[in-house]
Amino acid sequence: MPGLAAALTALALAFAAAAVAAPSITVQPFITGLASPLEVSHANDGSGRLFVVEQGGRVRIVKNGALLATPFLDISAAAGGPVKAGGEQGLLGLAFHPGYLLNGRFFVFYTRALQGDSVGSELVVARYTRAPNPDLADPASASIVLTIPHPAQANHNGGRLVFGPDGYLYIGVGDGGGGGDPFHAGQNLADLRGKILRIDVDGASGGYTNPRTNPFGSPVWDYGLRNPWKFSFDRTTANLWIADVGQNAWEEIDVESPGAGGRNYGWNVYEGTHCFQPSTGCSLPGHTPPVFEYAHGADGFSVTGGYLYRGATNASVAGHYIYGDYVSGRIWAALNSGGTWSQTLVATVADLSSFGEDEFGELYAIDLGAGDLVRLTPANAPGLAGTAVTRYRLYNPATQEHLYTTDANENATLPACCGWQAEGASSRVLAGAGSAGGVDATPYYRLYHPSSHVHHWTTDPNEYNVLPGFGWMQEGIDGYVFPRVASGTVPLYRLYLPGNGQHLWTTDANERHVQQQGGWLDEGIAGYVLPP
Repeated sequence: MPGLAAALTALALAFAAAAVAAPSITVQPFITGLASPLEVSHANDGSGRLFVVEQGGRVRIVKNGALLATPFLDISAAAGGPVKAGGEQGLLGLAFHPGYLLNGRFFVFYTRALQGDSVGSELVVARYTRAPNPDLADPASASIVLTIPHPAQANHNGGRLVFGPDGYLYIGVGDGGGGGDPFHAGQNLADLRGKILRIDVDGASGGYTNPRTNPFGSPVWDYGLRNPWKFSFDRTTANLWIADVGQNAWEEIDVESPGAGGRNYGWNVYEGTHCFQPSTGCSLPGHTPPVFEYAHGADGFSVTGGYLYRGATNASVAGHYIYGDYVSGRIWAALNSGGTWSQTLVATVADLSSFGEDEFGELYAIDLGAGDLVRLTPANAPGLAGTAVTRYRLYNPATQEHLYTTDANENATLPACCGWQAEGASSRVLAGAGSAGGVDATPYYRLYHPSSHVHHWTTDPNEYNVLPGFGWMQEGIDGYVFPRVASGTVPLYRLYLPGNGQHLWTTDANERHVQQQGGWLDEGIAGYVLPP
């Protein structure tokens, strides 16, 4: 009965389509009473707090669902601070160090007065540390990391700060303002404006260095940007999502694979995929066009970048990129299916200055004019599931090898018998399977090379199974670590010393920085662990 078979097939397809809910978001009121909020972030310290940047120069704390009266940091002009605020100027960005639980460091981006220039400013990235009271920063701890002159114009400052999955600080800088890039900054690699920068901020003395893998031997990571107003990293894939504000006609979204810096996104030769200067017949070999764009009009005039949603409370937008427009207030959920992008209008928030993400990947949005912080996805706060055990670190001066172990007996025995020096607790890992903040832990394998007397650890089961073919002995699972950032965790950095074949694992960002100056090669973040 072919007719019946066709009907049943159509019915099955209809049921399957109904089972996949259309993308939708319900805006939920949350916090009011903020003064020109521009950014919302978190410290990934397990506290569940949110930190809201106010343009005038204050950072406010949302704790247990309430806005604390005392600012976390106040560097406003009214408080005697350096921030020059108004228009597009002010305190614009905030990022907490991945090791904030251990070092208490965070970074801000602000504009301050530029001598002899009443309109322009100087762009400043500065480092601060928290005070003994975790709800307060130490204003005396300020240390300037980077400054960029921004003369003559007040707009296009950028301001976004984000630590990437590689542990380095990424900085969004506008093209210097005016219209059409009058300073020709976008395509000039010697000018830090119109760029995304990537720097190493882990030197104990402050300042920065350029990671050796930066594509141009400078702070520049990507170029050809007009005003990257918000960018973010996908928690799962580490892809970089960039929203670049357009000039006269087009707003664009760019996507970059992990480690694929050196991209030229086209400004000011292109605006989106369209010629800007010249207006026709333009050509820019090797530039990277946006993955999608939208025209000025009913959809808006100024894109506000968001996040690839990886939270757990709204399945309808799982895996979608959530972004919006400051002028129209429209919020969309974008999805790439087989190379074709679809954008679904899911909500509106007036004066949409920013999106935010909490420790668990749930989303927020900011209404700049009203001073409101709203929820876009329901709250969720999964805790630690599993038993945490201490991981000890030892050092052998004779072989210059570091050893890590969760065996307290081994930690006590080796210094007594075999010349090892105990260096104390380095971190905590899970003794077995478990999770933190909804992120499942994975096995951390240990191997030993008899001829060189060197140990090795890896979260890669393929590496664990391949190395025995090169003389390594498998020693089993030495705890469980987290494959990506999870609430209350810190990065475990991995380095390699060419010549003697040794690796070093550390949660100390300063040690990572210092060892690279001494010839060790940075191999990135091996996983995430709990602080000791």
